[in-house]
Amino acid sequence: MGIGNLESEAENFLEELFKVSKGNPSFSISMYQIGEALSMDRTTASKTAEFLMGNNLVEVKTLSGGIGITAAAVSALKEKAESGEDRHQRVAALTLAPVIDSPSRTAIEGVLTQIKVHVSQAGLPFDSLTGIVADVKTIEAQLISPSPKTAILRECFLSLESWLGKTSLGPLKEAMKSILGNQ
Repeated sequence: MGIGNLESEAENFLEELFKVSKGNPSFSISMYQIGEALSMDRTTASKTAEFLMGNNLVEVKTLSGGIGITAAAVSALKEKAESGEDRHQRVAALTLAPVIDSPSRTAIEGVLTQIKVHVSQAGLPFDSLTGIVADVKTIEAQLISPSPKTAILRECFLSLESWLGKTSLGPLKEAMKSILGNQ
């Protein structure tokens, strides 16, 4: 999940943690202190921190509620700040490396979210929908892997580009070209 896809409360929590830790992944602070700075009660702070942990943006440092920001979150926040736009709008092309890197993973997750939203509302014919769902499921299976294979992802995106070429979903076609490096 990209930074731009986070709920506002979680994004604010992560940005506050970044600010307090000065982007240092070895820094530890109580999740409740971060929550207090944002006027959250302890339950909300805990649930927000758990949500961010589930997305590998925050990690547990102590059993008493100490947390720290992950290197992936620091990188994503810095990229967001440098680009001046939301992470879910930014798409990184697949490289020639055998496995994808963290920014590419985040970009792919953002594009998959866009695909799911637009395709579910497009009223596509059964054959097109079936082909798109198969490719999306294959991509999701690769993203579960600790080492998602670039070649498999590239083939799935080529197939998606072909399926989407038969539809009126223009923005998604542009996302496919961008992911594939065909800008």
